[in-house]
Amino acid sequence: QKDAGFDTILGTGDGQFNKTAAKIEWRFTDAGEPSGDDTVSFTIRVGNTIVLSYTGVLSGGNNQAHKN
Repeated sequence: QKDAGFDTILGTGDGQFNKTAAKIEWRFTDAGEPSGDDTVSFTIRVGNTIVLSYTGVLSGGNNQAHKN
């Protein structure tokens, strides 16, 4: 991540939740090596109501920030 110039990426998208229009926001964080503290966060909203939200440390795998 030190060569990438960033350690966190945020994103949003549109889709459906139970056949209803919904929006998702996500955050992936690379805490460096070793990868034991990388985190992920997801929030899904239908209108202004949060219908699903999760934040936690990865229990397997590895978020990796790269320049390209």
